[in-house]
Amino acid sequence: MMLPENPDYSAACDLIDNASENFWQTVIQAIAAKHHLPADHWNRIHVGSNVLFHQSDKVLKLVPPNWAYQATAEIDSLLLLPQSLAVTTPRLITHGTC
Repeated sequence: MMLPENPDYSAACDLIDNASENFWQTVIQAIAAKHHLPADHWNRIHVGSNVLFHQSDKVLKLVPPNWAYQATAEIDSLLLLPQSLAVTTPRLITHGTC
């Protein structure tokens, strides 16, 4: 995988803010293959502090290792919310490391 294993804060921010679309598409295709997701037509969402892509009804969120605690909290929430709320909540399809 082309992503750095343990970037410092500055390197993570630089990658999120400045990596090319071609770079991210290569990363997305590798992740999609690993998790058996469609590899085409992922579009970047340019908001927030993490890397987000969407495709139809799916969202792919990439969180740098130095912010892993945020991903863990979000994963835990997504696993608990459907059982706790009467409104439609996002469904976690998969998670893991690259």
